[in-house]
Amino acid sequence: MVLTISKRICVRNVQFMLLMGLMWLVPLGAGAQSLPNIDVCNDCSSDLQFSQAAFSATDLFPGQSEDVYVVNVTNEQTRVFRVTLIITGSFGDTSLDVSITEISGDPAVLGDIATATTTFRNFNDALIQDIDAEDLDLSFDSALDLIDAGGSSASGLRRELQEELTDYYSDFWRSMITDVTDTIDSLLDKFLAESGLDAEYDIVVFEDGTKVRLKIEEVGRVASDPLTIIIEFDVDLESITAPGLNFVPVEPDFSRFSASDLDYDLAQELRDLAFLFGIPVVGADDVQECRSSWSCGVDRCTVTVSC
Repeated sequence: MVLTISKRICVRNVQFMLLMGLMWLVPLGAGAQSLPNIDVCNDCSSDLQFSQAAFSATDLFPGQSEDVYVVNVTNEQTRVFRVTLIITGSFGDTSLDVSITEISGDPAVLGDIATATTTFRNFNDALIQDIDAEDLDLSFDSALDLIDAGGSSASGLRRELQEELTDYYSDFWRSMITDVTDTIDSLLDKFLAESGLDAEYDIVVFEDGTKVRLKIEEVGRVASDPLTIIIEFDVDLESITAPGLNFVPVEPDFSRFSASDLDYDLAQELRDLAFLFGIPVVGADDVQECRSSWSCGVDRCTVTVSC
């Protein structure tokens, strides 16, 4: 066994009688664990941080020792420490010594942790990547369809997108963990609870170039179906973008809006949006081979076409 670092933390002037009194407050065997003590510390990078995390994860009585696996899930790094609590000195003049020594750890436990951290990071990385709307079973083909306007069905489409994205990632999660052991499954639960996902939102890209961001509101697993993960999303309308547009209007105010070099499909989506908002559009843009530019004032938009 290779010991790479050894540390000792001394806490002086701890009275022996006080320690004995504290021992009566906790039932015999308290703190004992049938599973390894695994502590998540994504802020740990130095020897000191890892060893302090190991110490903080224990609840020992004098004479006890415990092995602690400290895991930085983000960096996929695991270090193992043996923490020992010792009383030294004589009655009336005692001290409490804590020995923290890095050890090699159980290869089987380290293997399970490595598998779990890799699986967890792969899922997190998938969330960070943009997703093609064509990979979802959607009834619409543009992010502009998600914008509320008079008489539109946008709220239903937003709900559809949220549910489709939830199902997509639930299927992805299921494909990754179908064959994992119970130990790895428990570790994934722990990482979800204590590490959390780096991803704060997901971006869906549509064929017409429009994009929308969905905030990740909540992540959880279903107790009755351990293969299922539920991610709740919320559509951020303010995040919608489209190529050639200085911004995407999400309310009936086009006074600062302009657009340039739009292809036919996107121009038609924009014309439909303006119509729903009650904004008149002047000019022709109905030639599929042509590009169009838009300039808008308070009460109307003017379209010019170049072919």
